[in-house]
Amino acid sequence: MDEIQLLDTVLASTFVKADVLRRLRIVREYLEQRFFTPGEKKDLSDYFVVHHVSVDDQVVIKSWDGGFFKSFNKENAYDFLDKMSKRVNVLPTVNMYVPIVLDAGQTAKIGQWMRENIDKEVLIELHIEPSSFGGCAFAYNGVYSDYSLRHYMHKNMDGIRKVLDGYATNKP
Repeated sequence: MDEIQLLDTVLASTFVKADVLRRLRIVREYLEQRFFTPGEKKDLSDYFVVHHVSVDDQVVIKSWDGGFFKSFNKENAYDFLDKMSKRVNVLPTVNMYVPIVLDAGQTAKIGQWMRENIDKEVLIELHIEPSSFGGCAFAYNGVYSDYSLRHYMHKNMDGIRKVLDGYATNKP
């Protein structure tokens, strides 16, 4: 596999830009110990344990077929990883503002939808924004769209006040 195919393998299972970059860093560090660190070489599972790699990252990285790691050698590892990281930084991104931290399953569902409906290589840049309660907001290609309850409440504040005033005046 070349660096384009390798990154396509990563993108098939990773939708958040920070996750892609972190997993590429983990791969880089694993390959450095495999190719360049003297002494005993740890296999991937042992490397994960020693370096306290999260369970989510372990599952995803292990899901990449054996050809993924077989594509790297001493001569091409840094070059491939550098090219992959540079490509990640120019892929289209959607900034997503959510009120809570999303789990891997939620980001995968959202990421798959975005890849089917926005761009096949789009990445999500997640931002935790507690004020976007009851929904979320997006920024893509210079367009900001707010779908939060806070936004709709602010947009319809006059109507909400009328309802509340009517409730207060009709109270026995």
